[in-house]
Amino acid sequence: MNSVKDDQDMKSELALQALFEQASSRLAPPAEDERQIRAAIHAEWSQLMGKRRRNRRFGSWALAASVLLAVFLTLNTLRTRQAPATTELVATIERQKGDVSFTAPVPTHVGAMQIFTGQNIITGTDSAVALAWIAGGSLRLDEETELLIVSASEVMLLSGRLYFDSMPGIPAPVANSSLTVTTTAGVVRHVGTQFMTEILDQSLTVNVREGVVAISGSNYNGQATAGQRIAIHADGSVEIDARPGYGPDWQWVESIAPPLSLDGLTILEFLNWVSRESGRTLIFESPTAQAIAASELMRGNSGEADPIRALRIFLQTTDLQPEIVDDVISIRLAASDE
Repeated sequence: MNSVKDDQDMKSELALQALFEQASSRLAPPAEDERQIRAAIHAEWSQLMGKRRRNRRFGSWALAASVLLAVFLTLNTLRTRQAPATTELVATIERQKGDVSFTAPVPTHVGAMQIFTGQNIITGTDSAVALAWIAGGSLRLDEETELLIVSASEVMLLSGRLYFDSMPGIPAPVANSSLTVTTTAGVVRHVGTQFMTEILDQSLTVNVREGVVAISGSNYNGQATAGQRIAIHADGSVEIDARPGYGPDWQWVESIAPPLSLDGLTILEFLNWVSRESGRTLIFESPTAQAIAASELMRGNSGEADPIRALRIFLQTTDLQPEIVDDVISIRLAASDE
């Protein structure tokens, strides 16, 4: 009797292993979670085997289908984790456009502009949102993106594209924050940087504007540095090429840049903000132009203007004139002052 049971247990384990391998394209569950999943499904398998012995008409295909469905539903639950028992404030909304939804329960006393652990954020077509990360940094989501807030140091990118700047502070950068982006195709960790991550059809793409990003997954383990783009495809192939930190790839990031209050900022501080937000290098064509930028104060608010448009608008009221060529912003004296 025991040998029969042991044989059945062995067959059950082999079947479960095969089913887990079929689900390997999804993010692997933690070891403890997998142990509990296996135990639960093993119990279901044993129960179904008992029923099968009582009813021979119950085909093996139905048995396998039932267990496969159980595996799929259980692993799919990992994709949309339940909100933790206690929620933690991790971000505030700085700017939002279009259709953006925030799911999962949050404390009833909090404001609508606050984001907590356990929440899903979903952006619609032609939509985007910019979050001020409490630990430091700016997190932005492009259109048709779904994100799960796991903790103050981890988010799960379920689909779409995000951008993170760990040191966006103006006039002075805030303390460097650490953020891990988990996807079904790998994990992305940064070291003081600006980077963009996209997950599409189980393929992971990382663009780095500044700093270094570590990438670990089933098909690739390595680093991406400033000016690099790494695409890790679902079929196991990897593409590595050079990409600038400005231009069309980054336009959506600039379009959702949080408004900047200019009151009390020098022109130089404003120009540094434009430089960082647009991924371009700032230079001055003369010491006089640089001295004016460092000493004169500004007023107003950038509003919904993207950084380059704000640059053109606000410098019209100064003695300085910008010129943008590729990845360089040149500042010179206005024609009447030269």
